[in-house]
Amino acid sequence: MAAGVAQPSCVPCWSSRHNMSGHILQAPVTRNESKMSDPKPQSPKPVEISRSGEHDIKIRWKDGPETVYPARFLRMECPCAVCVDELSGVRRLQESMVPSGVHPAGIDPVGRYAIQIHWSDGHGTGIYTWERLHDLIHKIPGTPATPKQAK
Repeated sequence: MAAGVAQPSCVPCWSSRHNMSGHILQAPVTRNESKMSDPKPQSPKPVEISRSGEHDIKIRWKDGPETVYPARFLRMECPCAVCVDELSGVRRLQESMVPSGVHPAGIDPVGRYAIQIHWSDGHGTGIYTWERLHDLIHKIPGTPATPKQAK
């Protein structure tokens, strides 16, 4: 373990080894941040990840917003090679392939940059980076588009 770096922790744990009973997954904390170099100082960082309602995921971001991600929306946005063709980037996953009631069965931290969601439909290979999750905010149904996305 690198000096000054805290490992990801759950309070209490919200991993695939435990049920999804609304526990909070705390983002890893870097101590002595002024002494450590961050390749992307402006990259989004979550403060906490928790459950919202029965199936959705809520993330409170360090830069301010608190975002609720509908479970099925996140499942449809899975970035893994099973769901998205690695060479072409074309989405393979179709709406008809995902049950309407799909929900997270567990969430595990992946280093200091992402989470891996284990879904109720048995899928669990997607790694959702903080940057990707933050970028998805404006794709959530009912969320206004940013000026960059408006046409």
